[in-house]
Amino acid sequence: MMQAHQGTALITGASTGIGAVYAERLAKRGYDLILVAHSRERLVSLAGRIANETGRSVEIIDADLNDPTSRARVETKLKEDASVTLLVNHAGVGTHTPLLDSDVEAMTRLLDLNVTDTAKHQPNVQDA
Repeated sequence: MMQAHQGTALITGASTGIGAVYAERLAKRGYDLILVAHSRERLVSLAGRIANETGRSVEIIDADLNDPTSRARVETKLKEDASVTLLVNHAGVGTHTPLLDSDVEAMTRLLDLNVTDTAKHQPNVQDA
């Protein structure tokens, strides 16, 4: 039996691993999905499987969130799609360089991707 509709969850970093697990579980809990990742092939495969298994609507946005233009597309979706009720910001990048040896511009880009851009227009947060 399909769960009652809970709204739409937008999940970044959704193509594999923990992001894909979030997508599967949220669809089973009644969420339609917008899956965001840089690998279109993986997104298409996952979206098809989840839609077939759960009957939920699954949209994909192939976007490299290191790229400001791609981030802006996702931000626009968050701003303009009133159906989005949950954001799972699983995408992110890190560095293996000691902080004192890090490039300031590179660290700023990390903050923009992991914190600043995503938090600017975050929809209501609910427990997943």
